[in-house]
Amino acid sequence: MASNIHIEVFQGTADIFIPQQFSEYLAHTAKDVRLNLVEGEGHFYHLAYGDQMLKKVKDLY
Repeated sequence: MASNIHIEVFQGTADIFIPQQFSEYLAHTAKDVRLNLVEGEGHFYHLAYGDQMLKKVKDLY
C-alpha cells in the first residue's frame, strides 16, 4: 500500500557522519523528496540552529 507523503531532508554539507551522497540518493530515488543542503554545517547543526530549521519547515507548509 503506497502512501502519499512529502519528505524534507535537511543535510549539512560539512556532515562527517552521513555522506551527502546518501541524502542525494534518497532525493533522487524516493517520491516527493526535497533536499535542503545547509552550507558549511555538520551533523548536529539542528541542535544549535533548531529555531531556523523549524522556521524553514513552517515556511514550506
